[in-house]
Amino acid sequence: MSFTKEEIESRLVEEFQKKGLVVKKRALLKGLSGIEHRFDIIVENPEKNKRVAITILDRIDYDHVIQILATRIDVNTPHIIIAKDVRSEIVDLLKSANITVIVQGELSAAISTQEKQRRNNLSSILEQIVKLLS
Repeated sequence: MSFTKEEIESRLVEEFQKKGLVVKKRALLKGLSGIEHRFDIIVENPEKNKRVAITILDRIDYDHVIQILATRIDVNTPHIIIAKDVRSEIVDLLKSANITVIVQGELSAAISTQEKQRRNNLSSILEQIVKLLS
């Protein structure tokens, strides 16, 4: 089962808020260059003064990689990308730049499985994100 961008965003926001984190949707972060970069979700842990930027995409192609890397360097904030379609080589390349890529199939499975298993799978994915805020 595949979820829309809005469904994924809504579910993540709900789960982050349950954990007491500050969530901003469609928010801007100003980079060192002065350029403002838009992210689908920004999650903040005010106690630790840390934040993570999340982008939800249908696919990541090689054409997107330079812009993603430039944004990561300019904003200097941990970045997570959730994508439906991405080549493993691109995942490896982005991972080397400290960008986490979550393939949407993993997230969709976490959301759509039986309630107990869903909570475990979703918790595992959320833990990856919350870990960046610790």
